[in-house]
Amino acid sequence: MVFRRLVSAMALLATILMVGCSSGKKPEMHSVSVNFTIKVKDPMLKQLTTATEQIEILASGEFAPGTYVVRNIPVTIAPGTKFRFALNLPIDNPSELSIGKASGQLDTTVPMQMRGVAMPRSLKLVRCTRVKRQYLPFGKKSKK
Repeated sequence: MVFRRLVSAMALLATILMVGCSSGKKPEMHSVSVNFTIKVKDPMLKQLTTATEQIEILASGEFAPGTYVVRNIPVTIAPGTKFRFALNLPIDNPSELSIGKASGQLDTTVPMQMRGVAMPRSLKLVRCTRVKRQYLPFGKKSKK
């Protein structure tokens, strides 16, 4: 359930990033502030957040194709879309998860579409409450 909420949060972050992407030029690196919290209501998760200083989630696989609604926004996933997802979340308060302190990345082999607009294949969440979008081939590292 928490994983689903975190993926939903990443999809919401991707939606924020899509604003202003309608030009024909390939955008440069952009960032936007994303500092919000998720209340911990599940008793088992609350035990975990009480006993740890950080949560790390790593996942990879293939998305089930179709159109899904994430916070009233249609997200379409093409058949054969593979993903890699990594999230590191420091825990300061066991009662809430602070996305502003998280870091992570979502990479897909095929761009997902939000409201019919292709999303970047790589979304990076960095500490300091910023999300960056990159247009990089799957599996390649960014140059700093």
